[in-house]
Amino acid sequence: MTRLGADSTSGAARQLSAQLAQYCFWADAATTQWARHRH
Repeated sequence: MTRLGADSTSGAARQLSAQLAQYCFWADAATTQWARHRH
């Protein structure tokens, strides 16, 4: 694998994990809101 290929792969992985973290944050916030409305 070339140096450039490795960099782009890690960059994509970093971007993906950042999106996943953001999704988890929003999902958690939405769940908290939903749980609050249930009571």
